[in-house]
Parts: sequence; C-alpha cells; structure tokens
Amino acid sequence: MNENIPDLPLFPWWKKTNSHIALGFFLIVFSVIWYAIDLGIAFPPSFEGIKVVTIRQGESAHEVATAFLREGLIRQRFDFLLYLKLAGKDKKIKPGNYSFRESISVLDIVEHITSGAAERTIRIQEGWTNFAIAVYLEREGVVLKEDFIKAASGTEGYLFPDTYRIFQNTSAETLIDLFEKTFNQKIEPLRADIERQNRSLHEIVIMASLIEKESSGEEDRAIISGILWKRLGTKIPLQVDATLSYLTGKASNELTEADLAIDSKYNTYKYAGLPHGPIGNPGLSSMRAALYPQSSPYLFYLHGSDGKAYYAQTFDEHVANKIKYLK
Repeated sequence: MNENIPDLPLFPWWKKTNSHIALGFFLIVFSVIWYAIDLGIAFPPSFEGIKVVTIRQGESAHEVATAFLREGLIRQRFDFLLYLKLAGKDKKIKPGNYSFRESISVLDIVEHITSGAAERTIRIQEGWTNFAIAVYLEREGVVLKEDFIKAASGTEGYLFPDTYRIFQNTSAETLIDLFEKTFNQKIEPLRADIERQNRSLHEIVIMASLIEKESSGEEDRAIISGILWKRLGTKIPLQVDATLSYLTGKASNELTEADLAIDSKYNTYKYAGLPHGPIGNPGLSSMRAALYPQSSPYLFYLHGSDGKAYYAQTFDEHVANKIKYLK
C-alpha cells in the first residue's frame, strides 16, 4: 500500500455544495432580519393624539418593548429588542413617563428612552397648583411660567403629579397633554367605583384636592375625607382653610377675618358645599381617600403645632383642641 497517496474525499463537491447552502441560508436569514428591522425603522406605525409609555424602575427591555407595542408605537418587539441589543443600550433604559405626539422610528425611540443628553427628569409634587407647577418649570428652565399658565387654563386638578422624562425642548402644550394623559391612565381603575357612588369625577377631584392640602399623611386622609363628606351631607360649611389659602396665597395661620369674608365660590367658610373647583392637583392616595372615606363620629379636625391631626365630635371639643394643640 502506497502511504504517499493523498487522502482525497470521495465526493469533492460535497464541501463546496455545503458551503453554498450555508451561505444561502445565512443570506436568507440576514435578509429577513434586515427587512424586519428596516420595516420598524423606516416605516413606524402612525397614530393620532398623544401616546404615553410609563417605564418603571427595574423593568426589563422585553417589558419595555411590550409596553411600546401595546401603545402601537412599534410594529413588533423583535426589531426593537434587536436594535437595543446591537446598540448596547438594553441596560441603559431610563424610567419615567415618555410622551409621543407623532410616529418616530425605533432608533429615535431608543435614543429617547436611553439618552440623558436630550432629556431631563421633572418631578411634579402632589397638591401643587397649576401656578406652582408653572413656577417650578420656569425655575428648571423647561418652559416660561406665562406659557404654561396659558396652556393649562381650565386643567386645575387634572395634571397628574408624578416623575416624568421629557425632551429639553418640550412645549407647554405637550406637557399639559402628558400630565392629562397620565391622569386619565391613573384614574381609569377608579371610574367604575365613582359611577357606583353616583358621584362625578369632578366632585372626587375637588374633594381629593382638599384632602391633599388638609391631611398630614396617609393615616388621616380617609378620616378627613369622611368628615368632609359628612359635613356636605348635613349642609354644614366645610370651612377648609386651604380654599382660602388658594385664593389669597397665605398660609393657614396668616388668614384674617377679612379673608374669611371674601366673596368667592372657593370660600368654604362663606358658601356651603364643595368649592367651585379643585385647589390643586391631587395624587392617587388622595383620590382614593376621596372615593373611599373612613366613617367616624367626628365633625371637626385640626392639625396641631406638632403636625398631628386632632378630631372632635362637637364644636366645644374642637375649641378645646384649638386651645390645647395650637400653641
């Protein structure tokens, strides 16, 4: 046997054919992947109005993709997740509320939710009035106070307090849309119970705005809610200092007898019933407290110098509490 004979394959064309098949398969797969990406990038789905996507701390890229798909902002999760991975940004997604007024590509969406350069975080506090929000936004260099106040006309109580991620050049109108859309999303689970109680959403928002200003924490929201609803039911004026503070800009301890006599539908000392409108933008806790008040024997309450709430069943007890706790 000649050991110098080379070991030639019986079918020399097989390896060549295999390589052609593998190459063809790779090209087909690559074309499908590229088409899927290109479809999402070049032809984002269209929509009307404003879309808001909330990304919570710790959510995975897959959860984020699902949220964007649910809102109709992307065509499919695949191209979104693939681009995130290829761009090395799947771990750089920033939590917040993101608003979209028009269709944008997957590339732009990814840039929007991962880039810190073109975005910023704003935090709207529970109970802030529209004016307070305007002052804050101007101080933070977001929009001019006057522009926001003009755009926010008629929205007091309906601009949801939360943490938002926005573009640096976001307009006042876009902010209003974002805050209102977030309010509607947050309140949606409560709408059925509001209807069952034969109350209007506006009544609940007004009451929640009072509770937001009058309560000192979670523990007294529901009790104060029960007291205020009881006073309404018995035609007793609410006598809520916060409504006068809303009118005058004064703190509760700065109010005078003249302030108590102001002729305004917001003056709950002069007029029985709910004030004319909300006196701030309440958070979800106060909305729930307004909807689910806690029954108690009390008709009066005050917050002492120590910040705690003190309750009374009669006016005499209430006066005694004032002497004892308002030092």
